[in-house]
Amino acid sequence: MKNYILFVVLFAITVFGINTAQAQDTLGQQAYAILENKCLNCHGPGGSFTENLLIADRDQLIGTGSVVPNNPETSELYLRLISTDTAKRMPLG
Repeated sequence: MKNYILFVVLFAITVFGINTAQAQDTLGQQAYAILENKCLNCHGPGGSFTENLLIADRDQLIGTGSVVPNNPETSELYLRLISTDTAKRMPLG
């Protein structure tokens, strides 16, 4: 499970490092699909945690500090995915 979560995070963060627009679009769509499948059920419109809506926009993710380009160890999204604290780790369960 931990390896899967790490893969998801690294995959999502990789979106920000791709240079070509086409590759970035494709990777961005794939990363969004993972977030949609694993996160938006709770952190999307109508979810249980609507006060903590998931931001799916690159600039907002960076602006809020949820994602820190080139430094995943300080990215809240990354830290939540690798946490050993079950109360903080996402996705729950």
